[in-house]
Formats: sequence, C-alpha cells, structure tokens
Amino acid sequence: MRRSLFIFTPVFLVVSLLVGCAVKPVTTKSTVTTNKDLIPVEQYDYDKKLRQCVAESDYLAKKDKTKYGQVNTALIQILSGVKAYSSQLSQIDEKNKEIITSMYVYQVNDLCNSISQFYLAEVKKDLNRIVDKTKSN
Repeated sequence: MRRSLFIFTPVFLVVSLLVGCAVKPVTTKSTVTTNKDLIPVEQYDYDKKLRQCVAESDYLAKKDKTKYGQVNTALIQILSGVKAYSSQLSQIDEKNKEIITSMYVYQVNDLCNSISQFYLAEVKKDLNRIVDKTKSN
C-alpha cells in the first residue's frame, strides 16, 4: 500500500494537470446546453477520484488476487504511462498533446469506472451475506 501511494502521488498531480489542460471552455450559440449545465473543472476533484480509484483497486486485489489482480495491474500500468508521458510534455506538439492527453484521461476514467463497479458489486455481496446470516439466526 505504501508503495502504491509513493508511486501514485506524483501521478495524481499529473493527471489533474492533464485533465485541467484537456478541458476547454464550451462556447455555443445553442440554447439547449449552457455552461451552467456543465460541471466546472474546479468543482470536480480529480485527485480525490484517482486516490479513491487506487484504494478501491488495492482493496479488490487484496480481496481476490485471482479475480482482480489484472485490473489492479492495468491501473498501475496506465498510471505509469501517464507518469512517463507527463515527463515528455514539453517535447510534444500541442495538437498531439491534446489527443494523447484525452486518450489517457479516457483510459484512466474508463478503468476507474469499471473498478468502482467491481467494488460496489463486492460490497453488495458482503452486505447480502451479512443480511442472510442475520435472517437465518
């Protein structure tokens, strides 16, 4: 667990920076969607979400290494890729930077959403076991 936090602390900052750079203000003449309908980047705590994702992934890997070990490994690999990519940001063309950053943000968000679903399913199973035990007593 300490190793995970040590590795991911700089990655949290990088992902936050990358996500902040990838999000652009919406300018539209449409009356259907306005900027008020969107969540401002400042209100969405990416560091907190990423820490939660890592914690959930670590929990799942400890609970069932066979079932969730690959998911945990995938998260570590993606975050390591983010860290390596962020060290090269100054050497990457702006248009390519937008594309690559968006791909990393999507991959991290997609995997973290899956991890959250797995986590909720495991918690639900645990709660159902507790409820079943109390009903049988």
